[in-house]
Amino acid sequence: MRLFFALCLAFAVVGSVARSAVASPPTSLDLKADRVVYYSNRFIIIGDGNVRLRLSDGTVLRGETFSMDLKLNRYLIAGHVRIEGRGVDELGAAFAGYPDLDRSYFLAADTDPDRWTYDGLDFAHPRKGPDQPGDAFYLPDLSHEKPYIFASSAFIIPKVTVKFNASRVYVAGIYLPTRSFVVNFSANPNFAQNSLAGATFGFALPFNGSAHALSELGFRYDATSHGYLSFQQHFAWDRDYIVFSVSPLTQEERQFNFIGYKRISPKIEVRTFLQETSAQHGIIQPEVASAYENMTLGIGLKRSAIQFNGDNYNTSLLQTVESGLEKSYEHPSDAQVSWSGSDTKIKNLPLTFRLRTGMGVAHDGYHCGLGAPCPTAADGFVDGGFVLDRFGAAGTPVTSIWQHFFGLSLATSTLKLGDQSNPIVQLSGTFDKQRQWFSLPHHIDQTSGVASASKLYGRRLALLVLYSVSNVGDYYGARQLEFYPPVGPITTPFGTYEGFNAFRGFSTSRSWTGSAVITPNQYFALNLSLHRFYDTPAPIPGAFGQPPVQFTADMRIRLAKYISMDVNRSYYFNFGGQRWTPQLGLTFGQ
Repeated sequence: MRLFFALCLAFAVVGSVARSAVASPPTSLDLKADRVVYYSNRFIIIGDGNVRLRLSDGTVLRGETFSMDLKLNRYLIAGHVRIEGRGVDELGAAFAGYPDLDRSYFLAADTDPDRWTYDGLDFAHPRKGPDQPGDAFYLPDLSHEKPYIFASSAFIIPKVTVKFNASRVYVAGIYLPTRSFVVNFSANPNFAQNSLAGATFGFALPFNGSAHALSELGFRYDATSHGYLSFQQHFAWDRDYIVFSVSPLTQEERQFNFIGYKRISPKIEVRTFLQETSAQHGIIQPEVASAYENMTLGIGLKRSAIQFNGDNYNTSLLQTVESGLEKSYEHPSDAQVSWSGSDTKIKNLPLTFRLRTGMGVAHDGYHCGLGAPCPTAADGFVDGGFVLDRFGAAGTPVTSIWQHFFGLSLATSTLKLGDQSNPIVQLSGTFDKQRQWFSLPHHIDQTSGVASASKLYGRRLALLVLYSVSNVGDYYGARQLEFYPPVGPITTPFGTYEGFNAFRGFSTSRSWTGSAVITPNQYFALNLSLHRFYDTPAPIPGAFGQPPVQFTADMRIRLAKYISMDVNRSYYFNFGGQRWTPQLGLTFGQ
């Protein structure tokens, strides 16, 4: 199975990186104390009572109180401090470490108390008497802060992560006990990559981490699978990342997702996405399994870029026997290479344009089945490929369809009417046109345009009016009616409709939207939108299209520092007998 071997290869690469990292470990601080407390609002760790701090070179610092500012990346030990290490055993009042400066400061309790300065981790040769920063031994005031985590120990990798052991974490008003909890405060955005599918509600428990890895166990809920556990593993470097997930972890039907990204050079990057969907009990051979693979390669050029995109589908990873014949795998695939230019200004006009073009192929790699007859013209689009029932010999399968396209985008710069610092209104617009030709003789035109007017009232209120129009046409020339014949009335639970009978492969959608976004503070946001759609062919309830008139309210509330709630619902003005949407949209996130 290709997905399995790809995962094995990826983890082998990660393993080799991990082994090489052991030879050159990052600077770390292993903290133990009677009580370790983390204040998330300030990114500060406090340790009280019998403090023992082991540095990455083996040096041990002891004292009564420990403090570390994770953002400033400096730490302090105060009260009966003792330094124990290779060639050193010193007593003092306080010790302050500044990893970014590769320097430490010490208040020595020698026969003649003095201020000592250490360079790097060389504690055997202090520089005695030099000046030190005035705030070198500053202890922060946290009397008005609420602790986020209580623990007995913490393993700190400066500027990256902290692992708390035997911890209690503050969640929704209570402290939940956990065996371990990891706080990742790295500036590296690759740790934020996510491979889990969407859910209505979810939270993650990061239980293990290092300089380049983070492991999370999550609880998630959605309307289909209800409540379940998930697992996600991150690997992140400066320019690359890998993220792998299994969800639901506790149910028979599971989805395995894998995302890998590599920046080969500043202008070349590659990304792969692998997914396997299976139904299995435990870890035995699944009853059903399918897979999808995607790879994207991007190459930056001067004021333009080239992108290659390839997809491969495995509709079944298991061989089955049907009607006495062995059925093999089915794996259609497609690939496309495209070129996209950059935004180019049109002389002195407030307009920019962008061009794009490309070509691709869709291929049904296995089209007749082992020992099975090839499909006939009546089958249409089946395992046997795209049947040549209207373009050539009836029943002859077309295993590949080629296409190429050309597109143009236009955009205006923002036009401000009135005072430039506080305009009466701001106007903008976009236009896009694309034509796509196929090896089977037809082409598709897509055209869209958007015009908007907006007004900002400080940071608390924004008003927007938007008009958009889009057209899609599938052109077969003189044979149009052959491919889009009348289909007759369409009957749904909401009634019988004749409108689609006039559809000939061309559709148009026009809409007006008015929105008000209200943000009185950083904890609350309300978005109210009214939409009016004019679609041809007219929408049919329960079949296709959207309600002609819609009102949507979306409210976002920040419940805690790491928890937000999003509530939304729409009103359809009795479209097909529907008023309010059946369900209230409720989503929790970080």
